[in-house]
Amino acid sequence: MTAIDLVCLANSRKHGGRCVAGWRPDGAGFVRLVSPLADGTLTPIDLRLGGGVDGGAGGGDEPRMFDLLRVGVSAPRPMPHQRENWVIDESPWRLLRRPAPRAMLERLAPWFERGPAILGSKRPAIPYDDCVRSPVAASLAVAKVERTVLVVGERLGRKRLRLRFALRGAAYELTVTDPLWERAVERWECGEYAWWKMFPRGRDPVVTLSLTEPFGDARECFKIVATLWPAPEMRGFRWPKPRVDRRKAGRTVVAARTRRDDSAARPLLVGETASRGRIKPR
Repeated sequence: MTAIDLVCLANSRKHGGRCVAGWRPDGAGFVRLVSPLADGTLTPIDLRLGGGVDGGAGGGDEPRMFDLLRVGVSAPRPMPHQRENWVIDESPWRLLRRPAPRAMLERLAPWFERGPAILGSKRPAIPYDDCVRSPVAASLAVAKVERTVLVVGERLGRKRLRLRFALRGAAYELTVTDPLWERAVERWECGEYAWWKMFPRGRDPVVTLSLTEPFGDARECFKIVATLWPAPEMRGFRWPKPRVDRRKAGRTVVAARTRRDDSAARPLLVGETASRGRIKPR
């Protein structure tokens, strides 16, 4: 059996299933794990962890950001738009460390996308025909981004999340497919949320960027944010604690105290401030 060790950098939503990608500490770069299906979508059974090398942690769990995994693979399957693909075999995935050793994670730093271009250009999408004529050099990247704003919208009755950010002066706004953040914003109002208000300690986010399968009549491969880190349950994230203003029945306001509870109300919108426990426009 051939196996690949990788540091997990994405476990994101894809076509009703998942896409798992990471970085290989053996120096081979990034890897995307795909199923034998035509579009490579992974099922929950595919990515279930069968336990650690000592038979311990990981049994039945899913991969998390920065996990060190060992995954059996059958063959590489490079595509014009995704050269990093490897087809998994039927063996259970193994969790080696959670998280990966610090010294190993420090070796990831030189692989960060420096910008201003992302995955070879500043465009939000690449036509698949262009990829066929000239296969992309990379369809996965990791970057530390600035001036970050979460944009929450709604489509077909469900919340949709986009991330607006800058990388060395270039501006982007890309769809987020990170399940942790998608679940977090389900109870938020549509609007824009500044990152620094949620993580006030000045911690800029790290994103894992990926190129999708071709979509639409134009057959375009879109750049997406597969992972947004830190996750919403991480220490330091500020969940506002709601209370009801008794003077105006039914009105929800935000108290000064915060809590880490994913059932709480949304953070402050861009352009709002909290004053004496109530939200008001800035």
